[in-house]
Amino acid sequence: MNPMANLLMVYLIPVFTSLSWLLGGVLVLQLSPYSLSISRTAIVGVLLLIYFLVFSRKPLQTIAKTSTCWWIDQAILAISGRTIYYYYSSKALLSISPFEAILVASFLPIIILFFNKIFKISNVNTLSLALGLLACALNIYTLTIYSTDRFSGFGTGHIEMLIAISGFAFHTIYYKAKVKESSPLLPLAVQFLIGAIIMLPFTKTNFLAEFGHLQLVSWGQFTFYSLVCGLLPFVFLHYALQMHSPFLITTISMLAPAFAIVFKSIYQEQPLNMWFIICTIATCSLAVLTLTANKTSTLKLGEKKCIE
Repeated sequence: MNPMANLLMVYLIPVFTSLSWLLGGVLVLQLSPYSLSISRTAIVGVLLLIYFLVFSRKPLQTIAKTSTCWWIDQAILAISGRTIYYYYSSKALLSISPFEAILVASFLPIIILFFNKIFKISNVNTLSLALGLLACALNIYTLTIYSTDRFSGFGTGHIEMLIAISGFAFHTIYYKAKVKESSPLLPLAVQFLIGAIIMLPFTKTNFLAEFGHLQLVSWGQFTFYSLVCGLLPFVFLHYALQMHSPFLITTISMLAPAFAIVFKSIYQEQPLNMWFIICTIATCSLAVLTLTANKTSTLKLGEKKCIE
């Protein structure tokens, strides 16, 4: 893939993730976390599978060639990146404010580093690490500038958010290590479907009745939330992981809260604090430098190996 196109996908991840946070915060008040999670997962999984069966060359033969280990890997990815991440991030918004959830999610790159240290999946050079951690710190400070909320103290919602982002951190690292397909179509279809199947036994008996109470506007929000915000970030993540480490991608994805605040301010026509804008630009710049520093280091390492 063209490097510029890949870089664009990296930056589109936080854009659609931020929209997902905003819509999820609205929809979770109308649908239970399980209903919201399983419905968006099942819809995307079914649509991806249909698209794969209709437009792929010899789809059944491709599926038949997959090994038992491949299916186990997809199940692990489904549990970590769909079941755990979707459900607990939705449930957390019932007991804590969106701002508190955003602050917890900002620690995702640090959790990635923790898992990366344990599993030793990919390397990040010292300069990229320093710039990435500085971007994390500045991002958290930027969010405190905007917030007018008062923290309710550490509680269940914060623990649920930590579980959610820990699941996503593991998902990203495991995806980098295990998924080698050039196209994300089959892996994502299987992951979404397995995630939905796992959540199915935990849904309430009035699952369909919940959707019957949705207004037309809410249906539009749910459709966009499921088909766009639920799918595109994972498609972009698939391609981004082919060129970048999980730490670098999640450092960029850390900008999602800033995008969410910008979108919310535009929607509610609230002016943004100038210092917030300056800090957001600085955070974006640090994220770009983090990617650039790692890319430069990787190129030099490749040249050195060629010379040797």
